[in-house]
Amino acid sequence: MKSLTMAISLSIILFFSAASAQSLKEASPAEKKLLAKPVYAIQSLLDRFGNNDWGETNTDNNDYQLLVPIDDKGTGPIGLSQDFERVYKVQENSQRFNTILKPLYDKLQELNSKYQEEYQAIQSKSAKEQEAFLSKPNPTVDSLTTIGNKAEELSELDVYAYINDGYIQGKPVNNPDINVRGASLVTKLNHGYYQKDNWISYFLAFGNWKGLKYNNEFNCYYYKFKNTKISSIQNIVIVITGAPDRMKELMNKIDWSVLNKGLKD
Repeated sequence: MKSLTMAISLSIILFFSAASAQSLKEASPAEKKLLAKPVYAIQSLLDRFGNNDWGETNTDNNDYQLLVPIDDKGTGPIGLSQDFERVYKVQENSQRFNTILKPLYDKLQELNSKYQEEYQAIQSKSAKEQEAFLSKPNPTVDSLTTIGNKAEELSELDVYAYINDGYIQGKPVNNPDINVRGASLVTKLNHGYYQKDNWISYFLAFGNWKGLKYNNEFNCYYYKFKNTKISSIQNIVIVITGAPDRMKELMNKIDWSVLNKGLKD
């Protein structure tokens, strides 16, 4: 488990974001103590994502900066300048690798050999014929792309976590096979998070997300922060993208309600 002491004892640096309507100030000792709870809750939960099939390839960047967005009265929620980010990949020679991924990799190798044969055969043709070969749709290349994308998706799981997030994307999940214990709202985005366009993503929201109005223009829900007199932790958001079967397994298997403990004083 990561060192919580390290996570909350880092130097505090003033940070400004032009995209934010709020200013920022250095966190007080009391605010650092308040952040310790969600930091611990998030890290202890994500530590459970790995197993014999899935290995963690990177860990949270503990060099994040603590931020305290404030209004004119010096109140409001607090958050971090960086999110938690982890990448889990299927370990070679694991059961999942041998049963699910190896057949796909074998097929990719077979298709690649076939394409190389096609390419070599066209080398003796005229420049015009070679250009036509490279420019027209090629079923072998299409299959390589499709299977390659599938193998990549099934071999990786990306996880992100945010404290006091301003919004979540997607529409509510309407699937009885998905049960995220403790979540206030679960939404699905039909493309990957960041640059994983051919994947799907889930947003697991903890805090008071119920009753919020869906913004059709931006395909999201905006969070309504309470105007507290002191800094507060009002929500935690987990975003997962990658292998669909692994995402569903984790959403159903893990008791996510531990994250709600990070919202309490």
